[in-house]
Amino acid sequence: MSLPETPPDPSGLALSLESSFFGFYAHAGFAAGLLEGGIRPQFFSGSSAGSMISVFLAAGFSTQEIRDIIFSRKFKWAFWELKGLARGFAMTLYWPGVAGLTSFRHAEKYFSNLLKDRAPNLEDCRDGEVSIPVANLNLLRTEILTRGSSSAAILASCAVWQATISHGTAILRKAVLDQIGLYDENPFAADAFWSAKLALYAETGAAVRVANVPEYLTLIRIHSASQTQTLPVFDPRNRRVRYRHYCECGLQRIREKQRKQPQLDVAAELRNCNCSDFLLRFKAKILQWESETLPTRFLNDLLGGAVGAFQSQSHVTCATILNGLEVIQRDIARRVMGFDLFRAMALHASGLPDRGWIHAQREIENHDSSVARRFLQDSREQGASMVVHRWYAEHASHLELRLAEADPARIGAPV
Repeated sequence: MSLPETPPDPSGLALSLESSFFGFYAHAGFAAGLLEGGIRPQFFSGSSAGSMISVFLAAGFSTQEIRDIIFSRKFKWAFWELKGLARGFAMTLYWPGVAGLTSFRHAEKYFSNLLKDRAPNLEDCRDGEVSIPVANLNLLRTEILTRGSSSAAILASCAVWQATISHGTAILRKAVLDQIGLYDENPFAADAFWSAKLALYAETGAAVRVANVPEYLTLIRIHSASQTQTLPVFDPRNRRVRYRHYCECGLQRIREKQRKQPQLDVAAELRNCNCSDFLLRFKAKILQWESETLPTRFLNDLLGGAVGAFQSQSHVTCATILNGLEVIQRDIARRVMGFDLFRAMALHASGLPDRGWIHAQREIENHDSSVARRFLQDSREQGASMVVHRWYAEHASHLELRLAEADPARIGAPV
């Protein structure tokens, strides 16, 4: 596509950039093309990744400045929190009080500092008006922000709602099931899909009230043959993740249809939105997906998450991440020194010292580790009275879990 020889009158020109996860790269490139062609919009709007670029443009950042921002190390790490992996695991169990992978504390500080001299508030933008759509979860509706903190607006637009009504404290009225349909006949994540359908139904203005009873009605048990164990929830290749994407595509079609047909019977569309055919439809591709390779950096991020979980005394999460990593990369305990030692410490701290001894012994066999020998001896001698975190601080606080850089084709490959 070529730009017009004579740039159009910008007085009524608006630029809207959609949400697209890491789409800020594409959005920044598109905006640079417009500006280099002499086309400068006066109105900006965007969601998620699009909200970032929209605010930057309206605040007067040049295309080179935006490029420098999104390729900077600080930007890449602004959304990262050490507890993110632990929070991600807790979300899959619908743990009360955990509603996202990040608290956005680092990102809030980063964007506030970045925008403080240009546009600390949306109304301070000097190169155009900006409108940012966000979801008001208290009122279950979309709102458009044109005033207030720029950084808060960006992060609110970036937030993805994790439904918290599918854990073991929710009771559903039959009338709701009659309105939007039953759970899918899928052995995993069907509850999350139904919750997403309910959220979409509420977005249309339907009277939906949700509440949890104060006690747990069910408990979850994770064991070696459970789906949580055999299909690690943090593995982006597995069928659980693909099923969620498949479901979201179905819901997105309903949203697009409603935009074109405002009088659409959304409840009927949701009743007919069924993803139970997922396993049958993609049976041939599932093994292909789950055998794809993963980059070393991704595995190292998970290893770092396990260490972070242990240091924050989230021992079950630490052990679960390490167990899942061994499913993803079968020989990782042999390749990463300290892997089984951390698992042994996490298990002992979780009240399972005998299982911890097994992994301490494996660490000794794989790496001839003197630290693991010391832990095994002290664990057996002290038993339940052992304060694992004090022992860790005294003897193993220097340990890191890291997979050495290797041929990417081998990472995640069967052994």
